[in-house]
Amino acid sequence: MAKVVKKRKIKYKNVFLFILFIILMVVGLFTIASLPITNIYIEGNSFLSDQEIIDEAGLRNYPKIYEVSSRHIQKKLEKNVYVTYADVKRSHFFRQITITVNENVPLVYYAYNDVTLLKDATEVKDKYDLPTLINQVPEDILKELLEELSLLDNDVLIRISELQYEPTVDPKLFHLVMTDGNDVYVNFKNFTKLNDYIDMVQKFDKNKGTLHLDIGNYLEKY
Repeated sequence: MAKVVKKRKIKYKNVFLFILFIILMVVGLFTIASLPITNIYIEGNSFLSDQEIIDEAGLRNYPKIYEVSSRHIQKKLEKNVYVTYADVKRSHFFRQITITVNENVPLVYYAYNDVTLLKDATEVKDKYDLPTLINQVPEDILKELLEELSLLDNDVLIRISELQYEPTVDPKLFHLVMTDGNDVYVNFKNFTKLNDYIDMVQKFDKNKGTLHLDIGNYLEKY
């Protein structure tokens, strides 16, 4: 007996629906990608303004979704000397961007080299209202000083007028002149105690004096 070969009918309706689905999906994706970014949120910044970060990221004019990528934004921001790290997240169909930055903030003006030192010891020529380090400091001590200064609360940091390296008995001793007229002697072991500076000087009863944080923790009135 001859074998009967059955011909399979092509279901053109199903093929048409599949092609239509692909077309609609492509059109939909293209339409979404052509929409502009609607919201930009900046987090983690204290030195750079939100607008400075938005401009640096190339987002000032709220470009279309397809014109920017998270990785591209991150790379642009991390080229800025004042940004250590940037994290970029997108949500709400990629129309909302949240940028979290870790700043490389200016900490001290180094008079010896006439430069401003950032948190990671990068030198810049820009001048800011910062404490002044008035004498030369060995490189390893300088890096450690910047680490310690970065741990200070901002309301304490702005009260420091000058720092002088005084490696007499202690090779890590600094003399600080405060904007309120007081003096502080402190080493790296006790540097973060400066965050309690405001409470400590209240014991002066409006008198001026020297706060010794290098050997013990006591106040010496003038």
